[in-house]
Amino acid sequence: MTKKDYIKSLFILGLPRDEVIRNTSERYPDYELSKIENQAGVCLYELRRQGVIVPRPVSDKPSRHTIIKRCLLREKTNRQILKHLKKVYPEIDDKVHKQRICEYRWFFTHGLLK
Repeated sequence: MTKKDYIKSLFILGLPRDEVIRNTSERYPDYELSKIENQAGVCLYELRRQGVIVPRPVSDKPSRHTIIKRCLLREKTNRQILKHLKKVYPEIDDKVHKQRICEYRWFFTHGLLK
């Protein structure tokens, strides 16, 4: 098994890039780290281009930007937007949500957000 095949097999197993580089450097200690990093990038690019590895979505829920923008376009009130944001992002403080809504409302009313 070549170094390139070894790196590809680690990516196919689902290991993140940092672990692939670490495992490869442990298996091939005479191989320079910069060459391992370069080879890992090339292999990852090839696997993605071939469709073997599909980039995973970061999150299933929409971003706060998307939620606020859609609500503003539907002419919802700030309270309705806050309620929707609290439902999707309960871990974020209400004060932060209110501030973000006010900022977006200002840009929206002045025609800077479309």
